[in-house]
Amino acid sequence: MSKLVVAGCSFSDRTLVKKCYGDHLAKLLNLDYLHLAGGCGSNDRSIRLIVTNVLLNKINPGDHVIFQLTTSERKEVFSNFLTHTKLGKTIFDRSLQNSKTVHPHPDIKSIHPWDSMPLNDAHDNVVKDFRWSRFKMNSWTWQENKTDELFHKSMEEATVDQTANSYIIWTSLAMLMSFLETKNINYTVLHPHSYFAKERFEQMGLISLFREGKDVSTHPELQSQWQQIQLAPDDGSHLSESGHEWFASWLKDKIS
Repeated sequence: MSKLVVAGCSFSDRTLVKKCYGDHLAKLLNLDYLHLAGGCGSNDRSIRLIVTNVLLNKINPGDHVIFQLTTSERKEVFSNFLTHTKLGKTIFDRSLQNSKTVHPHPDIKSIHPWDSMPLNDAHDNVVKDFRWSRFKMNSWTWQENKTDELFHKSMEEATVDQTANSYIIWTSLAMLMSFLETKNINYTVLHPHSYFAKERFEQMGLISLFREGKDVSTHPELQSQWQQIQLAPDDGSHLSESGHEWFASWLKDKIS
């Protein structure tokens, strides 16, 4: 049976819910499901996992990959200094402002992993000896050793530029799309952030890669619906249990 594959960040992950939109969508499409999304994920991570699973024949011709674009500054880098922490440690974006730690249900994985994922993540165990550090804005605040803290802080200060970071993503994405097409693997690029709108790249003088039927943007169509499907009143970055189910139904008509 063909399968649905979803790669992305905590937006596409099972973030404080039992089932994500990928689970629901696969059921609606009568497909098997391969879950590659992860908290604090990046486009780097999504590309690595998709390509690796294709090479391992876990993603095959006729399968459908949903690539959920993350915010443009996120990166995945190797670290010799990462230490492994207990599962369940979580810091929400909103809690960073007041240094308040939020502890999730112990049976649900954390939104922002504090350590490398290949060694404790069932769907990211290909390179068992590598320790991947996940960078995003403010990620330096939850690193557990000084070297990684300073490294993440330096990256935030020196490497974050939305236009430059978005340009790099587009070039990487162009290579991924060509790779999938040569393998006869179907794909959809999901744009959950307005700054990936095609108008932005036209303003940058770049040829737009936004294509009808291949790209699905959640803006502005879902703006009026967002308050009903978001995880919590103060968390507009993640979907609620019913929100994931609603989003799957909305997405089904866009990709089928």
